[in-house]
This record gives sequence, structure tokens and C-alpha cells, in this order.
Amino acid sequence: KERPPLFDANCLSHNWFAHLNKMMDIGGTRPYQTKDLFAVDKGFTMEIYPEFKAYLNNELSLPKPKSLLGMLYKFINREAVIGGVLYFISSVMQMAMPILIRLFLIWFQTPDPHRKEVWRGYMFAALLGLIAFGKGIIAQRAMEYLHGSAMRMVPTIAGFIIDKISNITPSARKFINVGNTTNFLTTDIR
Repeated sequence: KERPPLFDANCLSHNWFAHLNKMMDIGGTRPYQTKDLFAVDKGFTMEIYPEFKAYLNNELSLPKPKSLLGMLYKFINREAVIGGVLYFISSVMQMAMPILIRLFLIWFQTPDPHRKEVWRGYMFAALLGLIAFGKGIIAQRAMEYLHGSAMRMVPTIAGFIIDKISNITPSARKFINVGNTTNFLTTDIR
């Protein structure tokens, strides 16, 4: 199967989604078909639950096990923390925009017959552009990390629930029919 272009994309391609150009070109000429989608690498979601189960068994063997949510957070920690930090930086940059606009307007409205401080206007305009550009890139990366951590968390929780239901003993299965098991499974996963 063809490897997803996201895994081989460079930083610029990540920021401008250039790795999706091939797929967008197809969508512009005809309706998408299943074969047009990229294959999902086995390391993307398939191995996440076995990794988590090994981590969970290790944590449960400790003298004082943590809560399931705490263990899940620690397992997904890297992506969630990086995404949260980038989102915070993006929010701070968003808060800086009105301050710079106010300073630019004050400079613009201040009478200066000889325009000795023209450089300030250029500086404010350049900072506004840089902050807007940087905020867009940082916010996009933050969402990528946050969605990535969510995409790791969902199969982990779903695998945990499916594993729980699949380990019901045969004697217990006598009292639960397939419909009830399916209802339990879909309700828990939701």
C-alpha cells in the first residue's frame, strides 16, 4: 500500500498542507473513490492499544496504581502537552494583536510635523504581519498535535472497552445475548 504522504512531509508541507495536493487535484477532476485515499500506516492507530495495554499492565503492577484517566493522560502526554503549549502561545499572540493595533493607531493619530518617528509605524505594521502569520502557523500545528493526541486516545479507549467485552467468560455469556453485548459496546465507546 502507498505510504501516507503526511509521514514523509517536511515542515513547510505540514504548514501549508502541500502533502495533500495530489488528493485535492483528484477531487477537482472527479468524485473521490475509496482507492484514492491513502493507506493508514500500521503504526498510526493499530499498535496504539497494544502499547497502551503493556503500559497499563506495568502501571497496575506498581504498589499504588493511578486512575485510568491519569494513566491515559500520561500515555498520550507528549502530543497533548505540546499541543496545549502551542495553543497557549497562539492565544497570547492573538491577545497581542489588539494591543499592537491600538499602539499603531495612537502613533498614526499623533501629530508629528517632521515625522521623526516614522520607523515606529513601520515597526508596528511589520509586527502585526509577523504575529498574524506566526499565529496562523502555530495554531495549525497546535491543532495538529491536539487532534493527533485525540486520534491516539479514541482507539485506546475503544480498544480497552472492546477488550473488556471480549474477555467475558463463557458462563457469563449465557445470560447476555449478542444484541445486549453490541448495545453495551456501542454505548461505552460513544
